[in-house]
Amino acid sequence: MYIFTLFKMNKTQRLKDIVQIVGKKSFNSQNELLDVLLIKGYKITQATLSRDLKYLKTSKERQENGKYKYVLPNSNNSIKINNTNVLRGFISIKFSLNIAVIKTVSAFANSIAYAIEEAKFEDILGTIAGDDTIIIVLNKDTNIKKFNKKLIEKFPELRNKI
Repeated sequence: MYIFTLFKMNKTQRLKDIVQIVGKKSFNSQNELLDVLLIKGYKITQATLSRDLKYLKTSKERQENGKYKYVLPNSNNSIKINNTNVLRGFISIKFSLNIAVIKTVSAFANSIAYAIEEAKFEDILGTIAGDDTIIIVLNKDTNIKKFNKKLIEKFPELRNKI
């Protein structure tokens, strides 16, 4: 006797399902979300889910109860670029030549980096975000004082932090 298990393999449909699931429910970890996807019939690993979440540009937002929630850009639950929720996790920024290092509260780096990239600063070549640190590579001729001024113009909430 053979038992066949049908697994959903379509990446496009999986991404759509992830968007739908994340929009409806809070997950503290990728493993919680992975369990839901496995129940729905997707045979994927945590690494694949991590890549999918990165592809969808999800970020984790700390909620008032201290737990985290995945949010998607351009959704009703997502953080808006000029919303102080994004920047409340900003701690400091320091420069070394054309590299800026931003320190954040744990789990805020991705959201803040996303907001900075969406602001489309012409001086920024790229960003790399970890859990509580963002590395920004600036054009080699960038004037740091002018960059800070532009940052404050775009994000007035940072006025007392820069």
